Amino acid sequence: MELIVLKSEFLKAITEASRFVSTRSQLPVLNNIVLRAHGVSLGIEATNLEMSISTKVGANIKNEGEIAVPARTLCELVGSLDAETLQFLTEGEVLKITTSGFSGRIAGVNVSDFPEVLGELPEGSVSIPSGDLSQIIKLLAFSVSTDSTRVVLTGLLIQNNKVGTTFVTTDGFRLSKFEKEKINLGAFPQIIVPKTILSEVLKISAHSEEVRFSYSEAQNQVIFGIGNYTLASRVIDGAFPDYKRIIPDSSSTEIVVSRRELMSAVKTASVFARESANSVSFVAAGDTLKIASESIQGKQEIVVDGRVRGEDLEILFNYRFIEDFLGAAPGETIKIKLGTASSPSVFLDESVPSYLHLIMPVRG
Repeated sequence: MELIVLKSEFLKAITEASRFVSTRSQLPVLNNIVLRAHGVSLGIEATNLEMSISTKVGANIKNEGEIAVPARTLCELVGSLDAETLQFLTEGEVLKITTSGFSGRIAGVNVSDFPEVLGELPEGSVSIPSGDLSQIIKLLAFSVSTDSTRVVLTGLLIQNNKVGTTFVTTDGFRLSKFEKEKINLGAFPQIIVPKTILSEVLKISAHSEEVRFSYSEAQNQVIFGIGNYTLASRVIDGAFPDYKRIIPDSSSTEIVVSRRELMSAVKTASVFARESANSVSFVAAGDTLKIASESIQGKQEIVVDGRVRGEDLEILFNYRFIEDFLGAAPGETIKIKLGTASSPSVFLDESVPSYLHLIMPVRG
């Protein structure tokens, strides 16, 4: 393999690919990034077996070939070089890198042991505006569970129906749901997509107008196409909880409040809540909402301007859950629907009518 490539483009591509490299695998070959010189481009691949990435950068190729080299070493070395172009030459299983005044060699491995990485989307992929996908991920990702013992909760449920697609995440203590009408992501009824691949899609699609999506039932994979990048991931097997059963269809108390004022009040309450199991008290009495917290070090309460209707009620929440929701909600006004002190409460952003967030109260 012999070629010349622009450093800036190559460094960007291998930096993205390095996040897909496995550093803890028992297969040493997964520590590497694969370089494939063919035609007029240099292909770059990486995988940790759960998800993979493939991309291409333009290159002046004199001799085609391929090699796998350690990702960390390659990224650090290329990142340290002050050069516009890089010259690559393979000598057996060694990659030689030269620029003006520099020459280096990286020991690589044969690519024959490297797992096959999907290089392009299958036919029939669906195009999604990247802004829409970004909104979905930001509104839902914070509710994904980090508990590896409940694997089905560590991903995003995508559920196709007659009118569109429903997206749901939950960690067992809170739940986020977003419905997108007039969009259908495929013939499948539902799948669970790992949060890890969604985070990567969000990063790489930041400057793209669209993301292409496909699901392969045969390979049990979701595939995303973003410009020259192809990202693939296994879907999560298992039965997602029946989320419809826990969403209340009525409430005893409704509160409409400024998102910013509520965020400020919860932040103030967190000073004492952190020493008291993160609990803050929402007290709806008459036409006022009071946010209170206390610990052995003191207590506080603050009245939040808003509109309160219904029965008087006091309910405890984990303040971190409230902060996460308010940090994701884009609107200026929040509606809160309370049932009882022990039943789930619904939080709505009135600027996104198809979005619902549910939080379980803290047991007093």
